[in-house]
Amino acid sequence: YLDKAIAVFTEVEQLESATHARHYKLLALKLDGRHEEVESLYPKVMEGYVRLDDLYGKALLSLHLAETVAGQGHHEQAFSHFNLAIALAEALDHHGLLAYALLCKGRVCRLRDDSVHAAELLLEAETLADQDGREDEAVRVRQERAAALLALGEVSDASALLEDVQNRLIRMERLR
Repeated sequence: YLDKAIAVFTEVEQLESATHARHYKLLALKLDGRHEEVESLYPKVMEGYVRLDDLYGKALLSLHLAETVAGQGHHEQAFSHFNLAIALAEALDHHGLLAYALLCKGRVCRLRDDSVHAAELLLEAETLADQDGREDEAVRVRQERAAALLALGEVSDASALLEDVQNRLIRMERLR
């Protein structure tokens, strides 16, 4: 259906709709683990966002590609895409997108056994989420940061974070 929508939007010269449909297709391919197809579709989607001068779209697309590339084990290449997404989110002053980019980059740092850098990135993401009052995101990032601290042997700090996570989930009535 997305291919049909892309064809129609392209035919009627609806650049924004065609770009968004391509991005949704790229996201579906990413979720399906079809990495090569994600990488081949990326330039066309980015071209649309460049023509639209859509910094948010560029940042989110860069994040999706970074996650795909990281999933293939190409961490250095992923970091360059994470860094682009972070720079664009900072330029937009979009704290939610910036926090998500920092969270994703922090996860990849943990995969690389760079828990020190991961903990720093996750603390920054947590701070942004707390500042904006996004409790769900702050809890999710705090859990990730606790795991990074555990990997560093910081058991007491990690335990305190996890206790805080538990208390927040109780307040939010979201215990699992």
